[in-house]
Amino acid sequence: MSAALSPVRQELADLCAAILPGLHGAGEARTHTISPELWASLVTWTGPAPATSVPFRLPTPGPGNTRRSFLDLIPVVPAGNSLFVPEFRIAPTAAPTRATAAPKAVTNFAFGGATEVLRVLATFMEVSDELLDDVPQLEAWVRTWLRFLVTIGEENEVGNGDGTGTHLNGFLNRPAIIEGGSGATRAEVVASAFHAIVAATGFVPDAVVVDFIGDLLQDVSVEWIDGVPTIFGMRIYSSPNMGAGLIGCFGLGAVLGRNGDVVVEGTVSHDVNFTKNIATIRAESRLALGVIAPDLFRKLAFPTAP
Repeated sequence: MSAALSPVRQELADLCAAILPGLHGAGEARTHTISPELWASLVTWTGPAPATSVPFRLPTPGPGNTRRSFLDLIPVVPAGNSLFVPEFRIAPTAAPTRATAAPKAVTNFAFGGATEVLRVLATFMEVSDELLDDVPQLEAWVRTWLRFLVTIGEENEVGNGDGTGTHLNGFLNRPAIIEGGSGATRAEVVASAFHAIVAATGFVPDAVVVDFIGDLLQDVSVEWIDGVPTIFGMRIYSSPNMGAGLIGCFGLGAVLGRNGDVVVEGTVSHDVNFTKNIATIRAESRLALGVIAPDLFRKLAFPTAP
């Protein structure tokens, strides 16, 4: 029979059991209180512990509100240190009829290309190995949480990286992707940009990404299909730091170059952690964004009121 956990370790075990289902899109959303003793026991917490218990809001799961990433729409290709991306501008002209022996019509594309350097996104967490032994769920929670944080970082960079230093060159930082869409409501802006892409390229956008999905969900044009919010047949995604938003053909107009998947590793050999019985768990990814056809995207600017 195993020994009972201390109050602090039992509190941490309960917290891990509550958080894990939320990160995977199951369970109920609720607020958990964290005691000063638990704050003090966390190795990576460098600030002062609160004097009283503080609320900790768990992820809000449920149908249509599980964690979905617009990155899942973008095709992935393996890459080394860099990714060469061909770029072409589309001028859609339907193929006309011609007589059998007559010259055929020519379709012209303006081709270019650019090399995108893969960038590293990484974070880590330190925790005592005694705590990992006492709370079996903790390592699973840490690994899941770190992977989640890397995914959020990838979305931020792919969406809005400024291309300087170690940052990716994101969608919103590319002058070739122009602003499109106008109207008095958010739905009218999306509809206007939707028709602008179709008229200019002949392709139909597959998704719209907004900074705060709640603003767009207020519109009557939003429909829920299999628990997923859609507007004009496009899936709606929410991602931080996306400005007002982005609409486009993510499955056709862009590509992600990856050097492997998100890697989560742990060690006790970092610095002097072995002598302190501290484990370091790190999550890391390397990727670059390539925009193959910028005409398939439009930046959005919503009115201040719905």
